[in-house]
Amino acid sequence: MIQFVTSDHIDPKRWDDAIYSSQFPSIFATYQFLSLSCKTWGALIDETYQTLIPLPYNVKFGVHYIYTPPFISRLGIFSSKSIDQQDILGMLSQIPSKFVLKELILNQCNDLDTGNLFTSYDLSLNSSFDTLYSSFSSNTKRNIKDAETKGLTYSDHVEIEEVIQLFKQNRGKELSKKIPQNHYDILITLAKLAEKNDLLDKVAVRNSQGVLIAAALFLKDQDRIWFWFSGRNNEFADQKGMFFLINEYIKQHTNQQIILDFNGSNNPNIARFYAGFGSQKYTYPFYQSFNSFINPFIKVYKYIIK
Repeated sequence: MIQFVTSDHIDPKRWDDAIYSSQFPSIFATYQFLSLSCKTWGALIDETYQTLIPLPYNVKFGVHYIYTPPFISRLGIFSSKSIDQQDILGMLSQIPSKFVLKELILNQCNDLDTGNLFTSYDLSLNSSFDTLYSSFSSNTKRNIKDAETKGLTYSDHVEIEEVIQLFKQNRGKELSKKIPQNHYDILITLAKLAEKNDLLDKVAVRNSQGVLIAAALFLKDQDRIWFWFSGRNNEFADQKGMFFLINEYIKQHTNQQIILDFNGSNNPNIARFYAGFGSQKYTYPFYQSFNSFINPFIKVYKYIIK
């Protein structure tokens, strides 16, 4: 029997053990990561802890809603056994009715036809660099070779806040909907937790004048490394710093039983950049459901609750 429980009634160790023994073991669904990424969360849990559905939620204007917290790439259903679409729909239908709006990014083991799919790319690093490089697109190889003539340097000497600031001063300004400061604060908190547990790689590329032109945070998970967050200095875009950064990072992690996951993008230009490194496309579903009475106000309400 599955029941809804709030996080304060969940055994953290039993929860994490269940997440890591599921078919999609991921740091994003661990007890501490969830607790730091949102103020309140609960879960649907069966009595054996074989099947779990983390449900971050909030309440505004008396309305309860479920959402995926910022920088938690995906959640969904975590199970030690195979589940089909009928099982998934059955479990999702047991979310308490008080949650009138439900929006969750599910994981790639949740084979659910929602009509709304996110796209990502991943690359197995279990090969030599020469083998991996041979699968890069000609455009990617050309940009890497160009970057290698610019006197760029690659290092791990960069702070979490520097990576975030680089993004905020560039792409962060361009986004039509600006990222609120409290979201960046959540990222800093999560990144520092990962760093404390040796699960974070911070890497940077500087030009010949020592200017930071590209930087990234890579999150180390069970079977993969997430290209979690990055920034690029638009003023020096012609120096191809991000091509250089990804290429150098791959060089340092070859011949390992690990997957580099580029962490998704439905932007065709960014997707093309990821695919250029020989990565393979995959999809994962976005689940949305809301009570009919808020249907006329859904756009306004979704704007208010962000």
